[in-house]
Amino acid sequence: MLSKKNLSQKTLAMKFMQRKSTESRKKKSERDILDPWHVEAPALKKDDSSFICEIDVPDPSLPNTFGRRSFGGFNKYIEDEYRISLKRIKCQYIEDTVAQEDEITSTEMTSRMIKYTGLRKKQGHAPKRQKKMWR
Repeated sequence: MLSKKNLSQKTLAMKFMQRKSTESRKKKSERDILDPWHVEAPALKKDDSSFICEIDVPDPSLPNTFGRRSFGGFNKYIEDEYRISLKRIKCQYIEDTVAQEDEITSTEMTSRMIKYTGLRKKQGHAPKRQKKMWR
């Protein structure tokens, strides 16, 4: 029998040549269905027109990003919300940077403490004991 490399494309495209690939696809789909991480959606009534909305807990390590965008006046409401949010973020950034400029760094704080308390004046010398005078 010829190997797959020697067979023509027409022969490879025939059904009997594709059985193995279809069987492997079926096994994979069955495995996906039985996957323990697969969560079934709750059964809804046929007449029920409501929808379920689950709010994710925000991850503080991720930066805040805008979810929806619109360009060229396609969705005016989304564009207005985007501008408002962008202004709010810029104002928050400016407030944070101004607050950081007014704060004192740790190195500046230690240099001021040394300056006003005089801790480094007698550096490396132990205090001298007074000699007792015997008379």
